[in-house]
Formats: sequence, structure tokens, C-alpha cells
Amino acid sequence: MSEKSEATETNCAAPTGSPMRKYQATVACVGLAKRRYVDAKARLLATQGAAFRDHREDCGISLREVARRAELSAPFVSDVELGRRMASERLALIYDGLANRLFVDSHENSKP
Repeated sequence: MSEKSEATETNCAAPTGSPMRKYQATVACVGLAKRRYVDAKARLLATQGAAFRDHREDCGISLREVARRAELSAPFVSDVELGRRMASERLALIYDGLANRLFVDSHENSKP
């Protein structure tokens, strides 16, 4: 971590000094929080998209088939799987169904 970002994180705890310094420290803290939120959201989308893609591939279903079932465009579904966009509720339910199907199939195959 750079010295500047360490100082900014330290100043976020309790800005001191003149009102202008306090304002600048607050603005810096808001910017830092926003960057952290954006980074966390990007990581979440990428993780979610990768999980969706893994479930779909494990079930042997094409991206176009998932798009057709969810009544969405294939480019939108692709963007979700690549972590560029947030999944709609309808698409998440389709992937949830795929995950349930994988779970049931794996338990049925493991029975003697």
C-alpha cells in the first residue's frame, strides 16, 4: 500500500485540523469507500458469473439455451457470466434450477 493511501485510511478514522482539512479528509474517505465498494462489487459479479457459467457447463446446457429459458438475450447472459452485468432475478432462478439439478443428480449417482 502506498504512503498516501495509508495516510488516507488513517485519516478516515477521525479527521482533524481546520474545517477545510476535515472536509478534504471526508471527501477522501468517501472516495476510498466508493472505490472499495466498486472493487467489491466487481469481485462479486466476477465470482457470481463464474459460478453461473460452471453450473451451466456442468449441466451441458448452452448459453443460448439459458437465454431462451430466461427470455433474455444471449449477449446479456454472456455479460452476466463474464461479470460485466448483474443477473436479473429471472436469470438467477434459471441458474438456481441448474444448481439444484446438479445437486440431485450427484446424490442420485452416489447411491449404491
